[in-house]
Amino acid sequence: MNEYIISFFNFNEEDKVKLKNTPFIGKRDFELTDYSYESKIEEIELSNLVGSVRYDLSNVTNLYQAYERLHKGYLYKDKRIDDWIKIVNEPYNNDLPEVVEIDSGYYHFGEGKHRLITSKILGFEKIKVIIKTIK
Repeated sequence: MNEYIISFFNFNEEDKVKLKNTPFIGKRDFELTDYSYESKIEEIELSNLVGSVRYDLSNVTNLYQAYERLHKGYLYKDKRIDDWIKIVNEPYNNDLPEVVEIDSGYYHFGEGKHRLITSKILGFEKIKVIIKTIK
């Protein structure tokens, strides 16, 4: 993928196959029966981001489907990689993406779905998040 984020609006076939072969599990938010959490800020490896707990991503099975559901990153089109790195590393108003840990994997939960999924697609290795652990 090239220097502009907009390039992933037009995946080549090899990119599509790679993303379609990358599992990404969608869960519905009502599957979490206990909404009592402990929270901590930590940097996670994006390879451990395995899915999302959101009604609109509840039936996705791979990263390409998740990307398609996110309106193809419309919030970040026309951004350069350097801009993207700043967005990820210096979130506006300290608004960090939120994840919940389930079965040793992280699922997007709350804020930051575009940043998390787009960063994973772009091959970023780590990102700072708020981890919510179910009590």
